[in-house]
Amino acid sequence: MPRPHLPFVQHQVTRHGRKVWYFRRNRSEPRVRLPDLYGSDEFTATYRACLAGQPMVVRNQRRAPKTKFKGLIDLYLKSSQWQAYKPMTRKTRGHIYEKWAALGYDTEDITRSVIIEALEARKKTPEQANSILTALKNLFAWAVSAGHVDRNPCEGIEGLKPKKVGVDEEDGYKTWSEEELAQFERAYPLGSYERLVYSILLYTGLRIGDAARLGRQHIQKDGTIQLRNEKTGAVVYLPILAPLRQALAAGPKGRPEQLAFITLRRGANVGKEHLGAWFSEAADRAGLVDCTAHGIRKAAARRLAEAGATVNQLMAIFGWARPDMAIKYTREASKKHMAAEAIGGLVRNETENVNSLTAILGEGTVAETEALSTS
Repeated sequence: MPRPHLPFVQHQVTRHGRKVWYFRRNRSEPRVRLPDLYGSDEFTATYRACLAGQPMVVRNQRRAPKTKFKGLIDLYLKSSQWQAYKPMTRKTRGHIYEKWAALGYDTEDITRSVIIEALEARKKTPEQANSILTALKNLFAWAVSAGHVDRNPCEGIEGLKPKKVGVDEEDGYKTWSEEELAQFERAYPLGSYERLVYSILLYTGLRIGDAARLGRQHIQKDGTIQLRNEKTGAVVYLPILAPLRQALAAGPKGRPEQLAFITLRRGANVGKEHLGAWFSEAADRAGLVDCTAHGIRKAAARRLAEAGATVNQLMAIFGWARPDMAIKYTREASKKHMAAEAIGGLVRNETENVNSLTAILGEGTVAETEALSTS
């Protein structure tokens, strides 16, 4: 959609290919540099002041007045590129942009060092940090293509890698052990927010984003769950197991108008980044180290594989588009069962009388045996 033409506004393309804007009524008047973000609040305010004959004073006329980062965000949220994203993506990233807009940065102040500092401040929750990086990277990529900024400060910045906790953890998240699951349950009884989130994660195997939006709208007439996987788009069908039914009944419950099961104390839907960080903190309070929400999903896959679930069954439950992950879990479960069956071969089969002292003490113990039996 073309920009509306404003009277007395001229534009010029710099040698870097960037558009800059000027206000000039006629050639007898000097040009006044307008903010670069065409249509932003700062741009409109400066233009109206010039139109009223009260141009804003800019000390360095060769430099554009600084524009608030919030103005760039507002323009991006009105763009066709933003509208093309899925509703869940817009909701999640919208929370990120809202927080950055509230920080009061000027667009020029969002530098590479500022972004890296923001990521490092969230190094304990790398998934949350990487979501911020992706959101800012996409925003600035659009801003460069639209001519609002010269460069993308996110270029060359790598996301944080999850902490590796074992050679078998190919995705960097530790699988919860049975002891750790039991420890969490002891720390958080039924009726607590922590136990509710834990039960949804464990007894559905959903990713944190899908668990965050799971609600009454996904319950079918036959009492099962039907939900389209956010990551792959696959539809998963799940029964509501007894432990999950108990947790949902015990609550806590959100406001009547809220469909989602997880609302925490705000009474509203929770973004997956916030929920993931909150759950990791809950695990820390319970004395569990490096235990994340995704680690519970892996524990659910391990349990099912050890119970004999097939590759196709695991793919259907967890919404995997490819069999790689399912094969990994079934292979590990098979190795465990084979090892348990074979390890008995290390113990020699005993055909002797287990009550015989001779078998225990060796030959030459008949006399001692008789003495022990008569004394």
